[in-house]
Amino acid sequence: MIGGRVRTALLCLPVALVLAACGSGGGKSASSSPPATTSADDPAVARSAVPEVKGKTFKDAIAVLNEAGIASVRAASFDKKAKLPTDPDGWKVCGQDPAAGSQITAGTAAELLLAAPSAACA
Repeated sequence: MIGGRVRTALLCLPVALVLAACGSGGGKSASSSPPATTSADDPAVARSAVPEVKGKTFKDAIAVLNEAGIASVRAASFDKKAKLPTDPDGWKVCGQDPAAGSQITAGTAAELLLAAPSAACA
């Protein structure tokens, strides 16, 4: 997962770029202070709850997470001895990070722990 400072910097970068591109009337700054940015801890930043995807197929879980604002989903094997196939779409989700119910901001990345369709998640 991305560390807090790196995630904050990545979230703030688009805001800083927009502020720099827009400027303030005539290209002159109204003040000498740097433009305001938002951080992941800012209550004004839109948040959503991570949906529960355990038990779903990898393919279905990706669709649900993308709809919730999670832009990037990485797959890992639930059983460290099992190797993920090239196309794990039919594998089932046994674990997720961030956990279901966690509050996230748009663009958050997730990791799903997958098991073969016939394997147990225990």
